[in-house]
Amino acid sequence: MRHAVLRTLILAAFLLPAAFQQGEAAPRDERRLILLHTNDVHSWFAPRPGRLAGGVQADLGGAPVLAGLVREFRNDNPGQVLYLDAGDLFQGTPISTLTRGMGCIEVFNLLQPDAFAVGNHEYDYGLTAQQEAMAAARFPVLQANVCARDDGELLYPADLLVTRQGLRVLVLGLVTDALEAAVARENVADVRVRSSEEVAREWLAETSGRADLRIALTHCGYYADSLLALRVPGFDMIVGGHSHTLLRQPVKIGGTWVAQAGCFGRYLGVDTLWVAEGGGIEEIRGGVIPVTRDRAEAVPEVASLVMQQESRVNAMLAEQIAVLETDWLRNWSGESNIGNWLAAAARENFETDLAFWNNGGIRKDQPAGPLRLRDIWEIAPFGNELLIAHLSGGQVRGLIDHVLQGGMEFLPFDGLRVEFDERGRPAAFQVGGENLSDERTYSAVFSDYVWGRLEGAPFLAAPRVRVEHTGRIDRDVLIAAARAQGNISSRVDGRWGWESAGP
Repeated sequence: MRHAVLRTLILAAFLLPAAFQQGEAAPRDERRLILLHTNDVHSWFAPRPGRLAGGVQADLGGAPVLAGLVREFRNDNPGQVLYLDAGDLFQGTPISTLTRGMGCIEVFNLLQPDAFAVGNHEYDYGLTAQQEAMAAARFPVLQANVCARDDGELLYPADLLVTRQGLRVLVLGLVTDALEAAVARENVADVRVRSSEEVAREWLAETSGRADLRIALTHCGYYADSLLALRVPGFDMIVGGHSHTLLRQPVKIGGTWVAQAGCFGRYLGVDTLWVAEGGGIEEIRGGVIPVTRDRAEAVPEVASLVMQQESRVNAMLAEQIAVLETDWLRNWSGESNIGNWLAAAARENFETDLAFWNNGGIRKDQPAGPLRLRDIWEIAPFGNELLIAHLSGGQVRGLIDHVLQGGMEFLPFDGLRVEFDERGRPAAFQVGGENLSDERTYSAVFSDYVWGRLEGAPFLAAPRVRVEHTGRIDRDVLIAAARAQGNISSRVDGRWGWESAGP
């Protein structure tokens, strides 16, 4: 009874009108569809303390409560619920890495989404591991714009037709056009990525008149979804992922509604759609529900599976290896103390002049206090090999300019200081306390993923860069550094030449 009343309050509080004017009569319920959606769960299945949007502390319920919410909506609205997930289920916590994604599929087999769009991180363990995991999925897996390089065959079905109380809903799965830049090269060597807009345009033409609603389930990011809505009109709705964008209500762009529910299973998107006679969305009420412990009863079988997975991880990775004296906090657009420490750990391990880390590879903040093996696995889950590249002074300058021009994400570094002139341009560089020299060659640590994204950049064209494979995995180097230091105090020091918002 408590949860039935709570769901009524949830619907009143979160399913606020997005295109529904006060005083108007509600459209007919016989043409109603309740759309549930998640994205970018990244294997965060266990209940845990955490933060919601705006840094609000919350007691998150994880996959057991998420499953409870989905089950309650399905039970209360039989035949009217459609649950979609927009990808990046893999990669984030050790259970994903240890099982090469299979543990993630086991959890989602219990949640039973009606359709799942493959994301870029589903490629992180290679194509063979991905296809083995997806073969075990007891839910539909979609991807329309990736095919085998040798024969052009799609890896997974492009779309799915679902019927809910006589309403026909077609769902098309799409992944980012930048898949090959978002994944280690060897993991996508055997596939070819087609333009998502081109594929969508063809599909809309082929499916005209075949459904009451046509939905794009995308792992492309909110900006790309917005462009898709404007450039390829015809979708009734785009349910997205990849950018971890939290849209508190659906946004109408052109003639298409766009929704996304943040990341890490912290929110469940709930959009109630009334479908017009002849098709299309007549009215929509949408919102997101925080997946906190008080929102629904945890589903016992999901809780049991997650507990088993957690026990396995803790048996391997519960050991404390150091103590953090300061919080490690990420900073997406500038210097951070965690980025500085990671880069320093790599540089000091290999005794190089420089080291660079990628911000996107820092997957969580870490509060001051005990630092466990598990924390390092969650901060740096990818297991990338570290390489040593030998760069000229001019190439180091070119790398910094490449980052500042948006050629790639912000790169934390160690061993280097950059100063800017009054126009905001880099004006001075120091390595090891001395001015950068174009006549010298500098050794620099990169992950194989970052180096793969840099190879072919014009500033590296000459002189030829010599690259050494170390055979060392990033998190192994970080674990060794943390053990050696014991007590870790990290700070920002202005090495990027401007005051940072980080700690």
